[in-house]
Amino acid sequence: MRKRISKKSIRRGVFLLGLISLSGLILPRLATAIHSVNRIYQKENAPTKRLAIVFGAGLRWDGTPTAILRDRVETAAELPGYEYTNIAGFVAPAKVPRPIIDLLSREIRAAAQDKGDQDKRLALGVFPRD
Repeated sequence: MRKRISKKSIRRGVFLLGLISLSGLILPRLATAIHSVNRIYQKENAPTKRLAIVFGAGLRWDGTPTAILRDRVETAAELPGYEYTNIAGFVAPAKVPRPIIDLLSREIRAAAQDKGDQDKRLALGVFPRD
């Protein structure tokens, strides 16, 4: 004869399963928040370092930036202490479409050839590659 499982045992098991599932969702977020609490800055309070990483967001299907990505790029451009001095390279996510990479490359080359800032770039040791 089989032993019947009580409703109380079923409720307890469902509760524990739910608690475990919920903790699997909450704990990683909590750990990230605790780890990054002293590493995320408002642009006015950002420390001046050699490198700033501004995480992006998605591109639309046509390759244009989403509102979130546009806001992050504009914010990064306004970071105090990160003025254009010397750039060794640019990094983009792996899934950026080739036409966007080509557009960035053309615009960067055009900016490097801009005669208005050429003396300033040369004084800083920034030389465009041919």
